[in-house]
Amino acid sequence: WLKSWLAGGRGRSRGFPCLSASHSPMAGSSAQLEPGIYVVEGEAVGSLAPKFRGMSYAFMVTNAMRAGSHLQMWCADLVAAGKVPDGYDLAGKDCWALHGHPWGNVFVVDGAALIECDKSFNQRHVWKHSDDFKGKLFSE
Repeated sequence: WLKSWLAGGRGRSRGFPCLSASHSPMAGSSAQLEPGIYVVEGEAVGSLAPKFRGMSYAFMVTNAMRAGSHLQMWCADLVAAGKVPDGYDLAGKDCWALHGHPWGNVFVVDGAALIECDKSFNQRHVWKHSDDFKGKLFSE
C-alpha cells in the first residue's frame, strides 16, 4: 500500500529537492539516528524517539531553556529524504524532512548532530546528542 500511496504523489514533501515520491520511509538514508535527548546549547532541549518499531522517528522540542529564546515548541515526524543535493554546503549528507515543523525545516545528519536547516539548506540550529539529562529528571 505504501508504494501505491507514494506513487500517487501523496508522499512528497513540497519544496524540498531531496525528497521524491520514490522514497519509502527509510529509503535514501544510510544514517542511523540516535534516539535520545538533543540540545541547542543554552537554548533548547529536544527529544528524538523511534516510532513504528524503529521504522521512523519523531522529534519534539520539549523545553526552551532561557527567557527570550527565539526557539518555539514543535513536534514533527522525520521522513527520510535522501541526500542534500550538490551545490549546497551540506551536499551529500543524509536529509530528513520534518513533517509537522512549523516552517517546514529539515534535519541534515552530521555525525552525532542534527543540523536543522530551512528549505534552502541554510543552517538554523545545531541539535547535539546529549547524555547530560539521562536519569536527572527527578534527582534534584
